[in-house]
Amino acid sequence: MGDTKELESRLNEAIADVRKRKDRAGDDTLRIAFCGSFSVGKSSLINALVGVEDLLPCGIIPVTMQVTRIAYGRKPSFKVRTPDQREKWIDRAAFRALAATPACDIPGLAPGEHIETEVRCHSPLLYRDVEFIDTPGFDEQAGDVMDKNTLKALQTADVCVMCFNPLKF
Repeated sequence: MGDTKELESRLNEAIADVRKRKDRAGDDTLRIAFCGSFSVGKSSLINALVGVEDLLPCGIIPVTMQVTRIAYGRKPSFKVRTPDQREKWIDRAAFRALAATPACDIPGLAPGEHIETEVRCHSPLLYRDVEFIDTPGFDEQAGDVMDKNTLKALQTADVCVMCFNPLKF
């Protein structure tokens, strides 16, 4: 993905600026959402920024089917949250399988329901109450449910990083 030092430096400046504004609002966590079309590198960018190459699944075909929140933790850990707000810690293999499974194919979910996954990792960028939000992306072929889930996640964000493929312009 190349050198991310300049991007990390600019992101730290933006974090400091937004944090000043949030401090006035009384909310400690800075939420940064990554959005864009499918397969433009949102998950790869997050992996590069946190310094863990295989934290989030990546691929040429779309592999992020669920909203995933990435926060600080001493070691990598994975959690799933159901529509009724039940939470369960899962292993990496189960996380990767869930992340790549459309909500309509997950047993026990009613039409229109979705799950949310959470990943904890040891990254200095996330240490001071910063949370990244990886979204499935927008696509005219993806269907309303995925777009609605992405929009719902974006409404919780303080900053949105728009990712796109410059070759498609």
